[in-house]
Amino acid sequence: MIDSNDVNDLQLEDVADYSADYATKDFPEGDDNLHNQDNLGSGKVHYRRNRIMALLRANKWFLLLVGILLGVLIIVVSVAGGGSKKSSSSKAPAATERAPVTQPPIVVDPATLDEVVLDELLVKLLAIYEDNDMPNDAVKDDSTGTTPQKLAYWWLASDKTWDSLSTKDLTQRYALATFYYATNYKENAMIGEGDDGFAPWTDAYLWLSEEHTCEWKGIECAGNKEVTKIKLEENGLTGSLPIELSLVGKSIVELDLTSNFIHMQHSMYDVFETFVNLEIFFMDDNFLQTFNNGLPWQFRKLTSLIKVRLSYNLLEGDLTKANEVFKAWKNLEHLEIESNYFEGDMPPAIVEMTNLVYLYMRRNDMTINLDFLKAGTLVNLFAVWLDNNKISGQIPTEIGTIGTLASLSITIAVWLDNNKISGQIPTEIGTIGTLASLSITNSTTLGGPIPTEMGNLSELRRVWLFMNKLTGKIPAEMENLSELEVFEVYGNNLSGSMPQGICDNVRGSGYDRLALTSDCKAKVQCSLNCCTDCF
Repeated sequence: MIDSNDVNDLQLEDVADYSADYATKDFPEGDDNLHNQDNLGSGKVHYRRNRIMALLRANKWFLLLVGILLGVLIIVVSVAGGGSKKSSSSKAPAATERAPVTQPPIVVDPATLDEVVLDELLVKLLAIYEDNDMPNDAVKDDSTGTTPQKLAYWWLASDKTWDSLSTKDLTQRYALATFYYATNYKENAMIGEGDDGFAPWTDAYLWLSEEHTCEWKGIECAGNKEVTKIKLEENGLTGSLPIELSLVGKSIVELDLTSNFIHMQHSMYDVFETFVNLEIFFMDDNFLQTFNNGLPWQFRKLTSLIKVRLSYNLLEGDLTKANEVFKAWKNLEHLEIESNYFEGDMPPAIVEMTNLVYLYMRRNDMTINLDFLKAGTLVNLFAVWLDNNKISGQIPTEIGTIGTLASLSITIAVWLDNNKISGQIPTEIGTIGTLASLSITNSTTLGGPIPTEMGNLSELRRVWLFMNKLTGKIPAEMENLSELEVFEVYGNNLSGSMPQGICDNVRGSGYDRLALTSDCKAKVQCSLNCCTDCF
């Protein structure tokens, strides 16, 4: 299960914040879910910020006076202590204050190197390749041209201390140097010279310096100086991951290459076959590509995974063909594979993931039948987002057994017209005491009343049930929802009056994106002092 010390998990606001990790500029305009789920939790933050700004404006003269007094005090203290410690003014800035190191890749001319040194180093490198049963053509064969492997080899040869390194340190230094050259200002099938974003790494601080690899930007190591984490998100990486990275794969527990320009396909994924201890795998917003099988078969080797983010890539195919991959991910708690090109139904192995907490599969082309929720195995789910797929079936009564569920979103954009959720909203939904966000919209086959049991959901804050075929009156029991901030039920066949308690709760929530909508132009009685919009 998720570590209780991980403050990013099991918080509703943080569920929403995951969407902020991705570029959203290419989302289809008019996608109703963008203002439904992606902003979940953001209103409270904005509200608090607005309150702070209001306090500052209301007390501006008092704060100005305080600021002047503090300024005078700082000057006095600075003058008094100016001559006591000359070294204090020459301290290096903290690491968090330094400017990013952006420069073209370091290239060593082999003609400047000692041939004896080159020969001795090559013997050691070829032994490393042989010990790991890896092809060595890229570093040995002259016909391959100037490869990342040769650039790393030449750079290592220029370091006069290389022969004092242990085999482990030499291997790690070579593997990371090859990774540097393979992903730094390196063209691939998706990006090259002249394209936006094609540039050297955003920050290459200490890379290829004399410092130990554990000091290089984005590298973290264990006490034995083995690299355990590579965290280079949004760092302008291009090219592809070289097979040499697998030389350090067994010690890696976290790989975060989010929002770069890395392209991978076919046998390029072989690099992952040694990452058997990888627990956190984030490569969302890159150019990872598959053509038919959903996920690369090499991912079956990643048997220790806990968190996976692969959204906004070029992964395609029937996701059920990747069922063997999902079977290997038996410890998975977080699965995020949105905005790809997946097809097919929910893979059976996902349904068997008893530790799964977060399931994000929006914006694919899958055909998902909600019967997968009947299995009763996904008992730890906190967030389920399936929007903008072809969703069918009834919401099963077993939904009530997921006692940890806080956010359920199975809505869809109007223009897709593929939402075929049938039947009614089950009364059992009223037993999920943790539910805070519910979004089920645009289904012409979802009817029946809004369950009165929803009035028991004391944590419920946001409800989107618009553009369905719901009937009856809006339950008076919904007035019990004191945390309610959004309640949108227009485009249904509801009748009667909007309960005043709903008006009071939404209007008084303080949420900067509060909304209360209904068919109050004809079917539902709701004044504009209550409803924010009438349809």
